Amino acid sequence: MALNSSEMNWHQFTQTFSRLSAEPINWEKRALMLAQAKAQSYLSDYRGVRISKSGKRFLIEYATVWTIQKPDGTPVGQAATFSKWAYL
Repeated sequence: MALNSSEMNWHQFTQTFSRLSAEPINWEKRALMLAQAKAQSYLSDYRGVRISKSGKRFLIEYATVWTIQKPDGTPVGQAATFSKWAYL
């Protein structure tokens, strides 16, 4: 679903900074959401607009964002999954 909605292949998707999938006007809101997810270890029911490789805007809904950790608990990044999306 993530590859389809972002219009990228696996290599492009994994090499793209996630902030670039959001419009600059939404970067602050996105940063706050990620900080909340990091503080709580996860965040559920997130909703936001993203941009595909070709510039199409799409809405993701019912997303869960969680912190990825090393076995010792050190955070190494964040990941997300979502069950609903639609081009705007």
